[in-house]
Amino acid sequence: MTRLNIRSAALGIVALMASACGGSTEPIRAATVTLSPATSTKAIGETQQLTAVVADASGNALTGRAITWSSSNTSAATVSTTGLITAVSAGAATINASVNGVIGSATISVTAPVASVVFSQITAAVPEERTLQIVATTKASNGLVLTGRTVTWSTSSAAIATVNASGVISGVKVGTATITATAEGKSSSLPVAVTCQPCKVCAAVPITSGKTINAILVTGTNGACPYLDQNGKPDSTYFDVYTMTISAATTVDINLKSTAFDAYLFLLIAQDTSFVSVAADDDSGGGNDARISGTLATPGTYYILANNVVPNNGGAYQLSFVSPFVAGLRADGSTINPITLEPVTAAAAANIRAALNARRPKRP
Repeated sequence: MTRLNIRSAALGIVALMASACGGSTEPIRAATVTLSPATSTKAIGETQQLTAVVADASGNALTGRAITWSSSNTSAATVSTTGLITAVSAGAATINASVNGVIGSATISVTAPVASVVFSQITAAVPEERTLQIVATTKASNGLVLTGRTVTWSTSSAAIATVNASGVISGVKVGTATITATAEGKSSSLPVAVTCQPCKVCAAVPITSGKTINAILVTGTNGACPYLDQNGKPDSTYFDVYTMTISAATTVDINLKSTAFDAYLFLLIAQDTSFVSVAADDDSGGGNDARISGTLATPGTYYILANNVVPNNGGAYQLSFVSPFVAGLRADGSTINPITLEPVTAAAAANIRAALNARRPKRP
């Protein structure tokens, strides 16, 4: 036997011995990777630990294998190098664990329950008989805006303000109410002030005896209060409304003066929920000025309307009120025979404009 043949035979014997003694270093191949739990549902911000079991073709567990983790949708859920899932936002993701090309998968659904209800404002105000749309936004715990959630609405006082299923507030009467929006058990409240609608009784300016008010009667649509005729239609004249309180029978002298328009005065008393017309005047103050002087026998809250006669005619005016004055004399000392102003029933309504639907006397 040659030396070469002897060497080859020796190498063959060594190889056989190594094989017989189990000396091969090739690892057993992974056949399956199983993740547990296979499915899960978590809310935003919650976590879920996955467990990966690596097995060979016979189902025997293999340990010490390096596992690579990944998420199919990291915007919904992420996964760490140890298999810890973090729910990020509403949606779904497939979590994969890979061992030498063998992949095991688990699915996670991320829900977004309502964590808060947020109003677009911290307070709100709406005039009587007017409406206001308010917006309540539902949000998840991470601040994500949630759409399509059902919001229910309620009011602390339907006598002050009501709210419908769409968040539209209706002012009923002057006062404050709390509007609450609720979604999935989470609530938020908004204080709402119902304010006085212009041209209504609640908007009347108090006037005290001995004081003169200098004001401007506005016409047109810029904040003006239109007078309504007997048919409830605007007659193109306008008014400002003032109020005074009489605690006992007394004499009064009310003057409306203007060089800008032909003045007209109304005097009404509030009775229950309606009004009674007490007196009206056009030119008793001289020229185009109006004046009401006499005795008011009935204590109560009275309303003075500074009005004009000529349509679409306004401007600066002075309104004065004196009570009491000396019997037989007006406030300026001129002679008068005091008379008792007899109430005449006018149309009753909460809105003072509607209360003036009775026919107004006109100049001859």
